[in-house]
Amino acid sequence: MASSVEYLYTAKLGMTTISTANPNLNGTGALGSVITGSSNGTYIKSLFIKAQTDTAHGMLRFFVLRPSGSISLLFETTIPATRRSGRDLSYSNIIHLNYTLESGETLQVSTERANTFNIIAEAFDISLSTTTTFIGNSVEYIARSGSGTINTANPNIDGTGALREVYTGASSSFNGSLISSLTIKAQQTVNSGIVRLFFSGMAGSPPVLFYELFIPPKVQNATSQSFSFQILAQGGLCIPTGSSILASTERADTFDLVAEGSDWRNV
Repeated sequence: MASSVEYLYTAKLGMTTISTANPNLNGTGALGSVITGSSNGTYIKSLFIKAQTDTAHGMLRFFVLRPSGSISLLFETTIPATRRSGRDLSYSNIIHLNYTLESGETLQVSTERANTFNIIAEAFDISLSTTTTFIGNSVEYIARSGSGTINTANPNIDGTGALREVYTGASSSFNGSLISSLTIKAQQTVNSGIVRLFFSGMAGSPPVLFYELFIPPKVQNATSQSFSFQILAQGGLCIPTGSSILASTERADTFDLVAEGSDWRNV
């Protein structure tokens, strides 16, 4: 009987922090390595760009470094001048890349200005399963939610201070977790501030900021609802086993965060 090949996808996060100015477009100078292709390749779904400082008008450049040592400029993205504060968010962008790295290729990045950025890749390692019985890409999803309450003021954006775990990645028997919605709901009248989300669990790295949400002043009473916002309303966010989503609040206001998700594996 002829064998059939099935493609299996396992969630993966890649990350680097860059801060050294590099105006070069030829792949020389200071570069950060975001993620490297696995033995059968790695599909990059999205890139999260999150500034850690005020930004000057400039540019981020993304390169593909090949095992041979050759390097090519893949694309550039413009960075506007932005000033952050206790109520003004630092620069942020999500790029839906949909690019596959070959085995051993590395996505690298540079910054035109000496501003600090977290660059995070939401990706999937590709593996192959050969069988004499056609499986048909059968994937099992098991629903699993997560939640956390935050109420301790924490102005830090470097992953230190009071953080609360909202969702934890699947156990090692799964390929990853898909978070399909993440809702923030205040328990009280709130002041203007910021709720921040972090990735944790990346080897050798403290929690990494990937998202901020401005919280406007909102009065809660018997006839007025408290502040509410759904971050992930369409699509979803995939995280690997061993990783987590953490949250913090700029002000000492109380928020419930509820994540709806599922763990997946091939069966």
